This record gives sequence, structure tokens and C-alpha cells, in this order.
Amino acid sequence: MKVQMLVSKKGSPDGIRVFLYESGKEYNLPDRLANIFITEGWAEKVIEHEPTPQYETKIIKPSRKKGGGK
Repeated sequence: MKVQMLVSKKGSPDGIRVFLYESGKEYNLPDRLANIFITEGWAEKVIEHEPTPQYETKIIKPSRKKGGGK
């Protein structure tokens, strides 16, 4: 789960290694550790939005009929 740290805290993602998670930075953490940080108020979940599709803008001119206008 992606979180943004609100305060700097140490934590262990695997129960073996300990890392310092710095305030203001975003991290991808295991759900267990992320939930602890969020519950304690030390982090907030980052909600990722899918990018807005880019559309091409074109001006379409009305077509003119060829011929005698029948």
C-alpha cells in the first residue's frame, strides 16, 4: 500500500530489517506496516488516480456538396 509519512518513524517491513521512513515522503509498504502507520496517525494512504486520457481537439468544417444543388 502506498502511504505518505506525516512524521518520521522507524519500522520493519519484514520483521528483520529496520528502516527510517521520513516525514513528507511516499513509500510502498506491506499492508500490515502501512495499516499500523495509518492507525497511529503517522501516515496517510495515498490514493492514486489514473491519468486523464488526452484527447485531440480538431475543428470539423461542414462539408460542401458538390454539384448543382439537387
